[in-house]
Amino acid sequence: MIERTIHLDGRRNCRHDSGVSAKIEQLRLAVEAMHHCMARHRAATPILEIFRSQKVWEGVVEPFTLSGHPKARRCYAWSFVDNGKTQYVTALEIPPVKSPLTAVRAAIMADSEREEMNKKQLCIQASKFVQIVVNG
Repeated sequence: MIERTIHLDGRRNCRHDSGVSAKIEQLRLAVEAMHHCMARHRAATPILEIFRSQKVWEGVVEPFTLSGHPKARRCYAWSFVDNGKTQYVTALEIPPVKSPLTAVRAAIMADSEREEMNKKQLCIQASKFVQIVVNG
């Protein structure tokens, strides 16, 4: 029987839920592969990030204690599906990241900066194309 224990603080114990355990195992493997150290799972933390009355991010962050990493003792991880492929996000607990919430905020900022860079690249490429067409 699959069961899930919900703790009063919102954290869950997933050792009896094989589906969740498999997901956490994949996250643990991703953390270990990305950061070249050993990782041990801790209690999950649900996060709901709201900015200007809009839900920006909602999900569960899985904290891991690290051993063998030169700079960080903890890492926060989660996954999402993009175009049918699972993507893994990890954030080492190195300032400004100091909690599951700040890990999510750092990831949101990184995505925002990446999108801005992509927009600038598209503008540069479009201006080159227009220049070629006009001068061509």
